[in-house]
Amino acid sequence: MAEGRKEYVWYPAEDKDEWRLCQLLSRTPGGGTSLRFNQKELLVPPEEVKLICPRDGSGQQNLASLEKDGLGDDRVEDAIRNQFCNQNPYSNIDEITLCVNPFRYLPIFDETFIDKYASLDANLPPHIFNATARAYQRSMAKKENQVLCLLGDRSSGKSKALEHLLCFLGQTAGDGDEEFKRVLEVLWPFLSISSSLGRHTWLSTRALLEVELGFAADGFICHTQLKVRCLEAHRVAHRGAAKNFDVLYLAAKDDDAAEWLGDSVEFQILGDEIDFEEYDESGAARQRWRAAVDAVDGMDHNELVRILCGVILLGQIQFSDSLQCEPAGTLDAASKALGVNSGALLGALLQGKIYRISGRHLTMSRAKSFNALQTLKAAIAARTKIATTRQKLLVGHEWLTEQILLEARTLEVLLLSSRCCCLVTHSSNAPAIWDADAKTLLQPILVKDTMFQQPCDAMYLDDGEAYILLKSGRTDPDVYRLELWLASTPGPDRPVRRFELPPRWLNESVEGQFTPDGEFVVAWSMGNILMWRTTGEAHLTAEGSPIAIALGFAVLGTTGMFNRSIFLWDYQCGQQMRKLDYKEGSLDQTEACVSHSGAYIALWSYDKVLEIFRQNGDSAAHWPKSFDFHVLNMAFSPDETEILVQYRESPLKPRIIRIGRDRDSHETIAVVNVNTDAPTYLFTSVGYTADGQSFVLLQASGAMIRFKRNTLEEKLPRTEKPPKGVDVMCSGICPDYNIYFRCDRDGVVELTDLESGNLLMSSARGFGDGGYGPRV
Repeated sequence: MAEGRKEYVWYPAEDKDEWRLCQLLSRTPGGGTSLRFNQKELLVPPEEVKLICPRDGSGQQNLASLEKDGLGDDRVEDAIRNQFCNQNPYSNIDEITLCVNPFRYLPIFDETFIDKYASLDANLPPHIFNATARAYQRSMAKKENQVLCLLGDRSSGKSKALEHLLCFLGQTAGDGDEEFKRVLEVLWPFLSISSSLGRHTWLSTRALLEVELGFAADGFICHTQLKVRCLEAHRVAHRGAAKNFDVLYLAAKDDDAAEWLGDSVEFQILGDEIDFEEYDESGAARQRWRAAVDAVDGMDHNELVRILCGVILLGQIQFSDSLQCEPAGTLDAASKALGVNSGALLGALLQGKIYRISGRHLTMSRAKSFNALQTLKAAIAARTKIATTRQKLLVGHEWLTEQILLEARTLEVLLLSSRCCCLVTHSSNAPAIWDADAKTLLQPILVKDTMFQQPCDAMYLDDGEAYILLKSGRTDPDVYRLELWLASTPGPDRPVRRFELPPRWLNESVEGQFTPDGEFVVAWSMGNILMWRTTGEAHLTAEGSPIAIALGFAVLGTTGMFNRSIFLWDYQCGQQMRKLDYKEGSLDQTEACVSHSGAYIALWSYDKVLEIFRQNGDSAAHWPKSFDFHVLNMAFSPDETEILVQYRESPLKPRIIRIGRDRDSHETIAVVNVNTDAPTYLFTSVGYTADGQSFVLLQASGAMIRFKRNTLEEKLPRTEKPPKGVDVMCSGICPDYNIYFRCDRDGVVELTDLESGNLLMSSARGFGDGGYGPRV
C-alpha cells in the first residue's frame, strides 16, 4: 500500500452474504487483516482473510478454466465476485461475456478503451468491447452474419451494454453521423423506465429491442434498422417508485399537448395514478428529446405528441358493468387525438371482452321496415349472416336503442359480434367443439380423473378462450362437480376450475350449462338451482327448474309435481321478474322458446295449446290469446314477425304463421309441403338460418331438409340420414345459425353449411374416447 494513499477492499462486514467496501488499514503479523467500516475497526482473523476481495493476483479472466473438480455455485460466485472487486465487471466463459452491473460509473468506456480493444489484443481483460470487436472481425473475415444477444435479469445492465457496443461500432465502423444513436435517443423514452438506486439513476428497457447493422465491403456501417417487439406493459401497472415510459410524460409536458389534454395534469395509466406536473420542471429532458426527434428525417414532432396524448387519454377509459364508457367525454377526446371514429375505437376496446369488432360499417336510411331494432338486426343478418343474437350495434360510442333508431333519419352503425362455438358431440363421446368464427373443430385433450366425465356445454368467455363444461363424478368417495376445461389443443392436464355439486345429485338427472352472456355457470336438478361466476365465485342458489335460459333471464318453473307456476327470473340478481299467466296441466313437461331479442316467450306442452307472451317493460302481457292449436315444436323468425310451427294434430305438416303486433291478430300464411317418406311428426326440431332467408326441419335420424322462406321451395341437396347401422346420437343447429351438425355413436362428426347444403367438414375419425388422456 502506497504511503499516504488509502486502499479499499470488499468484505462481508455485517452480513455474510453482502460484501461491503472497507478501508484496508494493515495486515497483522499472524496473517490477519485490519479493516475500517462505518468508522469502526474490524479485525479479520487469518482463516477469513480469503473472503477479502480482490485477492492478490489477477482475477479469473475466463471462468471456463476453473478447476472442474468440486466446482459448484460457491466457487463460481467467488470467482465472479473477485473479478468484479478488481475494478472489472466483466468475465468470460469462452465466447460468452458475463457482466455484473456495478451500479456506478467506471472509467473504462471512453475512446481510449475503444481504440485499445479494437486492436483485438488477447492479453486485455474481458470487456464488452472485446466481445463486440470479435463479432465484427468474424463478420468481415468470414462474411457471415453475427448475433450479439444481451440477456439478463432486470437491472442487470442490458440497456447500458447496448449503448456501449453501439458506441464501439459507431466509433470503429461508423461514418460519423451516428444516425442509429439519434434514433435510440428518440426510442429510449418509449421503451424504458427511469430506475434509481441512491443517487444513481438509469434507464431500464421494457421491450425486446433489435438493432440490425449492415456493413459495406469496406467495413463501414451502410444501413441501420431498429425493431421493437414485446413491449412490457406489466411494469406500467406495477412500477413502484420508477417512472415508466417517459415518453408519455414528455408528451404531456409538451406545449402542443394542451390542445388534446386540456389543463389536466393528473391521469391514470393502466390503473396507476400519475402526475405530470412535477416531471422535468427544468424542461431539460424535453429539449433533449425534441432535438433528437427533429434530427431524424421524416419524424413529425407535433403528430407524435398528438398520438401520445391519445394513448394517455385511452388510459383513462373504464367500462361499467353494462359496457358503457366512463368518464363521459373521454372516449371522444381520445378518438379526436388518435384521429379515429369514436365508435370504431369503442369496438376495438371491447375486443376480447364479450364482443369482437366485425370490421363492418353500415350506413342506411331509416325506412319503415326498420321501425324496430330487431328488424334492423334481421336486415343486417341478411347481409352479413351474423345472427341477430350475436349482434351489438354502435352509433358513435353509444349502443343503438329503439329510441335512437326512431329519432335518426340516417344511421352509421358499427357491427360488433360475439364469438361463437358449440359442443357437437354426444355426452357419451369425448368432446369436440365447433369454432364458428375460425371454422375449425377443436378436440380438447382431457385427463380422466373420475369415474365418468360428460361434456355438457362449450363457450367463449371474456378472456377470448374457448372453454368446455363437463359433469364429473365418482362414487368412492361420493364426489360430483362441474369442471371448466380450456378447449385449446393441447390443453392443460387439469381443469381450470371446479364447481362442487351435492353428492346426492349423483343419482339424479343433472343439467349444466353456461348462461348466454358467458358470465355464469348454472346447474340444476330436482327443483334446485346452483349458480357460479365463471371466475369461480359462488353466485346464488334458488328453487325451480329452468325451462329456457336467455340473455339476462331464464324461464323457470316452480317446484311441485302438479300445476307448476311459470315465471321469468333475473339470474344476475336472483329475483323473480314477473309471473306468466300459464299453468301446466297433467304431468307433461312445459317447453319454451325465446325469440332472438328476448321480447317474446312461447310456451306449450302436450295437452296445452301454444301461448306466446310479450315482454313490455315490467309486465308480460298474454299475447295473442287466439292460438288454439297444439304444437310439437316451433321457432321464431330472426325479425320476429313469423313463427314456424309443427302441428301435433292432423295435418301434421309444418306451418308458417305471421304474428301481428297487436294483441290478438295472427294468420297462417303458408303450409309447408314436405316430400319425405318419414312421418312429419318425426321432425324433432325446426329453425331459421342466420340470414332469415331459409328455414330447416330436422329429423331424429339425422336427416335435414331446407326450404326457401319466401317461396317454400325445397333447397337441394338434402342432407339424408346416415347409412343403415349408423345411429345419430345428437344433431342440431349451431348457435351461429349457419351450420348443422350431427354426431354418430362412434363420435364421427359431420358439419353441413345451411346456405349451400354442402358438407363442410367431417371428422376423419370418431371422437369416441380419443379426447381423453390417461386416468390419473
